[in-house]
Amino acid sequence: PPSAPPPPAPSPPLRDPLPDAVAGVAAAGPAGRDCAVVLLKYVEAVLRQPSLPRVRAIRAGNAAFAGRVAPAGGVAVLSALGFHEERRGGEPWLVLCDAGARDAARLTRALD
Repeated sequence: PPSAPPPPAPSPPLRDPLPDAVAGVAAAGPAGRDCAVVLLKYVEAVLRQPSLPRVRAIRAGNAAFAGRVAPAGGVAVLSALGFHEERRGGEPWLVLCDAGARDAARLTRALD
């Protein structure tokens, strides 16, 4: 009788993208520092009021986001924290789902 095929090789563990994303912002020099200040405000707002949808949504056209976060690689940090892009009223937004907002440990780690 034919033998059973060998079991599949285990998948490598998923790598956390947050450290690399934060390093990318840090490498952006003064623009990265400006970006980090805004990112900290976003994260602190979510930690203070995680159930409030307004603090979990960032309009990509917002002046602080467009001028300080996006150019310095901050989108990668937000994506690593669980924000995803969606369109609202024809505009792009980055939105953190309820589960992501409740992951205080991950959000707090981003502050370190």
